[in-house]
Amino acid sequence: MKTSDEQIKNARSRYQELFYQQEANLEYLYDQLTERIEKYTLQKQKQLASKAKYACDYNFRWKQRLQEQKWLDIYMSRFVS
Repeated sequence: MKTSDEQIKNARSRYQELFYQQEANLEYLYDQLTERIEKYTLQKQKQLASKAKYACDYNFRWKQRLQEQKWLDIYMSRFVS
């Protein structure tokens, strides 16, 4: 009986050790995944901010061109009339 008690104790000990090792591995993987998600999110936010700035600049330049065209049309209409 002593041997089987020792075997059971050793098996429980190994099981607990493996369990804690797996738990530590899962925590590490979770931390790594969280870090990667944060980096990805930050990168996407930067990309979106860059695209928004480009769109805003493009829109501003387009409005400037329209304004210049409008003034040119007004100026040219004086000579045509």
